[in-house]
Amino acid sequence: MTLCLRLFGNIFGGMVVIDLWMHLMEYLSYMICDFPFLRCLTVMPLNCFFDIFEPLVQAYIFTILTAANLGEGLESVSPETAEKRRLKKARKLAKKQGAAA
Repeated sequence: MTLCLRLFGNIFGGMVVIDLWMHLMEYLSYMICDFPFLRCLTVMPLNCFFDIFEPLVQAYIFTILTAANLGEGLESVSPETAEKRRLKKARKLAKKQGAAA
């Protein structure tokens, strides 16, 4: 669920930033002439960043987070891990009892 909310926030945030930038460039262009030339020139690099580079970074982050969460979840379920934990607790308890005696 958190990954879904994170993805929604990233997409929505990118859309808001591009929209605000386009309005600012349109405003500045109309101060200079009657054609919004700055809006045409500056929106392409922003679209390249928010539509190509940023989703690639997010896909990498989501893959790493999903792998970490799945690994952690599967580790706690496996019988080998449960047996290792039980043996580790038994050794720790035996060590503690041996030191107390």
